[in-house]
Amino acid sequence: RRKRLWEEDRIGSEIAYLEARFGAEQSRAALKGLEERLARTTIRAPFSGVWDERHVEIGSMVAPGQSVGRLIDLDPVRVVAGVPERYVPDVWVGAEAALDFDVFAGEQFTAPIRYVGSTVNPRNRTFPIEVMVPNPSRRIKPEMVANMAVTRREVEEAIVVPQDVLVRVEDGYVVFVIAERNQGSVAEVRPIILGPARRNLVVIESGIEPGEQLIVVGQKSVADGDRVNIVGGRQ
Repeated sequence: RRKRLWEEDRIGSEIAYLEARFGAEQSRAALKGLEERLARTTIRAPFSGVWDERHVEIGSMVAPGQSVGRLIDLDPVRVVAGVPERYVPDVWVGAEAALDFDVFAGEQFTAPIRYVGSTVNPRNRTFPIEVMVPNPSRRIKPEMVANMAVTRREVEEAIVVPQDVLVRVEDGYVVFVIAERNQGSVAEVRPIILGPARRNLVVIESGIEPGEQLIVVGQKSVADGDRVNIVGGRQ
């Protein structure tokens, strides 16, 4: 009002007008500050998720920075694992990882590795990796224990045998196959070169051919050329 009176009718002094304008600006600034404080009384989550814990009661006074609760996002879930340092060359971002949980027997989850640590833990000689596992049903819960297997390499048309058929010798490993000679079936020793292994299975990169029969029982008690009796077979 003072602005209109001063500009149109020159009523009042310029000082009074300036004082009124300054007071109006102060009032607007104070109002803006109050509106901002009022907006901060409503706590808004930075992401959507599940309200897991409440740390304060309704009506309690809280201070800036004080935790009022815990919000968790369960889809996807982050799974962290430690990989022995000897596998450093075989693990990279984008490699496929397979996970299973004891509580979900027979069910497997797959996801690409999204992070590979750059340092080795000196206490257990492992480096960390992380995967983000889709969890739309939210069945996977925080702090669950998972078993993780990482695909180190893919081998086409590989020969895979149980590790218990291997016989350790001074310069590596051998297996015994059944060979047909004039005197009948005999044990024949074959030096082999091992490839990747997983659990109780190992890839044989060279030394035997597809279709050959391995001695899987008593292989540590036979010698090259010993006669053998085939009492059963498995593939």
